[in-house]
Amino acid sequence: MRQEQYEIDGMVCASCAQTVEKAVGQLKGVKTANVNLATEKMQVAYDERKLEPAQIVTAVEHAGYGAKLQHQLIDQQQAQKKQRQKQQMKTDLMGAILLTLPVLYLAMGSMFGWVLPNFLGGSAALGKRAIIELLLTSGVFYFGRQHWLKGFSSLLRFHPNMDSLVALGTW
Repeated sequence: MRQEQYEIDGMVCASCAQTVEKAVGQLKGVKTANVNLATEKMQVAYDERKLEPAQIVTAVEHAGYGAKLQHQLIDQQQAQKKQRQKQQMKTDLMGAILLTLPVLYLAMGSMFGWVLPNFLGGSAALGKRAIIELLLTSGVFYFGRQHWLKGFSSLLRFHPNMDSLVALGTW
């Protein structure tokens, strides 16, 4: 019996961890598979005569996530990857906020008595406003694309997670 630790990428909720555990647990030769969402790690005990580490990684990838053997990772590379992910998330958040504020102003401004620019005011300009709101909202969806991609793919696998909830709620 062999026991190894894997680094799991792409999990956002407990349902994700459960999906990974289930995918690995169904492999022949696996005795136990435990996923820790907080540390993004998975402990696997398996019979090395029946199963290879590459098969475990493949099972996790087919479930929609990434996996690497812990001893194959270099701490510096891992830290750089996390830093890039964090920076990308900050960029996406700022982009979404910058595009959401004008949508909020255009859609809700008249309810608060805010003055709209002359070319967008009145009932004759509703079409222009709608097109501008559509374009701005499309940009917001672009910045939230990871929720849509992961959410709908997990729905297609009949195992929804928090990204699925966000994707359906914004659809």
